[in-house]
Amino acid sequence: MIFYATGDPAYNTSPPTGTLADSGWQWVGTWNGFQGTPIGPHHFIAARHVGGAVGDLFVLHGASYATVAFADDPSSDLRIWTVAGAFPSWAPLYRTNDEVGKPLVVFGRGLNRGAEVRDAATGTLRGWQWGPSDGKMRWGQNTVVAVMERDASWGSQLYAVFNAQGGRNVAHLALGDSSGPVFLRDDSGWKLAGVASSVDSLFNVTDSGPGFMAAVFDSRGLFFGRADHWKKITGTAPTPSGFYATRISTRTAWIDQVLSSGEVAPVVFESGSQLSVASGEAPVVSTGQIAGWRPPQRYKSMMLMAALGNVEKQLQLATSLMQETDLSVRDEGVKWLQTAAANGSRDAQDLLQQNREQLVRPDRDRDRVRVARCCPVPGR
Repeated sequence: MIFYATGDPAYNTSPPTGTLADSGWQWVGTWNGFQGTPIGPHHFIAARHVGGAVGDLFVLHGASYATVAFADDPSSDLRIWTVAGAFPSWAPLYRTNDEVGKPLVVFGRGLNRGAEVRDAATGTLRGWQWGPSDGKMRWGQNTVVAVMERDASWGSQLYAVFNAQGGRNVAHLALGDSSGPVFLRDDSGWKLAGVASSVDSLFNVTDSGPGFMAAVFDSRGLFFGRADHWKKITGTAPTPSGFYATRISTRTAWIDQVLSSGEVAPVVFESGSQLSVASGEAPVVSTGQIAGWRPPQRYKSMMLMAALGNVEKQLQLATSLMQETDLSVRDEGVKWLQTAAANGSRDAQDLLQQNREQLVRPDRDRDRVRVARCCPVPGR
């Protein structure tokens, strides 16, 4: 996030106060190196283009939530993720199509201000190149100046510009700010109105060469476009660059449909046994040898807890595995999970050590698999 008023990397790195208190900071989580925002007890929303995989963790105020499913909006860049567990609170949605002209608060973890950008002819300051990243969350302000209708991969977008008249907190977005939430206020409080998607960013001081990424509050005298097609910006009035956020108000019907689709169903294993969080029982599994499994990185954190007998983590891992497109990963993972659940906490340390060595043999070549209740280990 790049500010007009300052290049101080510590600026706005703590929650806003005063009239901006509770304007969204409390609902911003970390997702796949970017941001996500809870919008229901078991769901958060993010930009589809930042990616992520089932089994990855969404972190909100130090608490981790494993993802178990997702739904993509067919008409925008929005993706809703389902998590195991429940969020303590979540952001209400901005449902009114009256965003233009309203002040906003936006959050992100993107780049800081870099080198100055000046008009080559006059030497006039025009903005700043994208600088380094420290991964800290920041907040900034701006105003919705327009709604842009883009193709189905992006959808309807709120547009805000890097206006020098916007006040000390006026901000532009940069790499790493994708998926950051945009909040607007109505009569009942601050609500999620957008999810950061893209920016006007590539500039040059000549009509040749690769150019550079920048936040520009007045692009006159600069060239905008791409390496093989630069266009010089002229005019009598300042021409600022801006950022886009996928509009929530036009997608509330789809969002509501996803949120009302129900809880994550219990997972039925190949053996026909069912693992239920409510009962706390381990599934009964058949005896026999189980091959070693080299688990994908995205399952490691859940595997650690599952091996220690945590029933909820076993359910999260099972749900993720059931949605695997790689059948070999799914089948071997389910076998591992069944045996880990049956072995209980007594074998946890052996399982964890084998996990660290990248080779998991949960049955340890025993003649039979013990059936026991799962016993979560306190403090693990």
